[in-house]
Amino acid sequence: MLDRPEAANGMQNVLRQVFEFVIDYGLHDRNPTRLVKNIKTNSAGHIAWSDEDINAFITVHSPSTTVYLALKYAFELC
Repeated sequence: MLDRPEAANGMQNVLRQVFEFVIDYGLHDRNPTRLVKNIKTNSAGHIAWSDEDINAFITVHSPSTTVYLALKYAFELC
């Protein structure tokens, strides 16, 4: 996963949660994942879509497609 540091960090976060669960239920006494640091990334994270991005998406995907419906429902929920 060295080529995908965000994925590696996500997996490590899940393992931390699993160990916290295991400790809470008395199945283990420590969380070894706390000793491992996350990989540093230069990612700015997710970027919000502009109106132009949304319009470009709608232009490419017809209303009968699943991805179009997902976008439509996402906007209706917000």
